[in-house]
Amino acid sequence: MSFFDYTIALADWLAPYHNHIRPSPAAVLAEVTKQAGSRTLKIADLRPQNGSAINGHMKKDEEAPVVKDAPEIVSKFFDGMTQVDELSMSCR
Repeated sequence: MSFFDYTIALADWLAPYHNHIRPSPAAVLAEVTKQAGSRTLKIADLRPQNGSAINGHMKKDEEAPVVKDAPEIVSKFFDGMTQVDELSMSCR
């Protein structure tokens, strides 16, 4: 079990939640285009307009993904490290 396997499993496990909460690429592009058009950023520009929210913080139409338990490689990754530390301490 390597750190690479752990990170891949963690990313795969969290991907549905990340995809659910992030704004769509079209919304991000529209916001960047709007902000790039103005020379200065004003506080009023940061407030939601027309019922939409900035940075994707709004209620989505689809339901949130079902919560799943973490894969075993994610939940037990650091357990093996404590055993290695104990072994190295006993060798001294």
